[in-house]
Amino acid sequence: MIQFDNISKIYNDPNSKEKFYAIKNISCTINSGEITGLLGVNGAGKSTFLKMLSGNLSPTEGNIFINKTNLYETTFKDNTTLLKEKIGFVHEQPFFYDEETVFEILPFAINICNQNKIEAKNNFEKIINQCNLTEVLNKKIKTLSKGYKQRLSFALSLSNNPEILLLDEPISGLDPIQINEIRQLIINLKQEKTIILSTHLMQEIDALCDKIIILNKGKIVAQGTEEEICKNNSTENIEQAFLKLVKNTGEKNVQ
Repeated sequence: MIQFDNISKIYNDPNSKEKFYAIKNISCTINSGEITGLLGVNGAGKSTFLKMLSGNLSPTEGNIFINKTNLYETTFKDNTTLLKEKIGFVHEQPFFYDEETVFEILPFAINICNQNKIEAKNNFEKIINQCNLTEVLNKKIKTLSKGYKQRLSFALSLSNNPEILLLDEPISGLDPIQINEIRQLIINLKQEKTIILSTHLMQEIDALCDKIIILNKGKIVAQGTEEEICKNNSTENIEQAFLKLVKNTGEKNVQ
């Protein structure tokens, strides 16, 4: 279980010298074994949300708990260990060394995370099968399609066998066939992982998510199942609810 308790992230505007919120006083609970969708336009605060949960960005105010452990009350060493054990991150624009092959980069990542050679070997074989990378093991990364590169990004994020998987716009730039394949991969991973999916695409919410958190200009404006959000806003579908909810706030949007 993940809990955000009155989290804010405040920046100073270098031009006006005024403070503004990327995230403002948000509280939510993300249940284990579910796919939770972060829905919002560009600049709504989705990336900031994920960066704080992954430990790449500290909140200005509030606390984040993973299974009742306060992420930001631990020492740096303990914090790093916790994140290594608990969280995998699939970035929207992952970075690879293009001259390496899949077979070179993936075992290296797994070996860093697994001290036991047998465990590392078993984990490698499991990830290759999960992400359907067998056919491209010996190919250089620069020759892979965007769909296979995204599969490799998933594989690398799974190298530490995390409990929590963070997905930042995971189908960005993919064609319809690749989108369907990545969706199926996400659904399969749900059997073992708690997944948080950041997107601005309604169809991804419909296809994948058990629960939805709608962010607008740094604030949570709705959270719950699609049915609950639609009922609370007297709308027929999540797109109508989303458009209704995001119309009327005035603070500045940032990433």
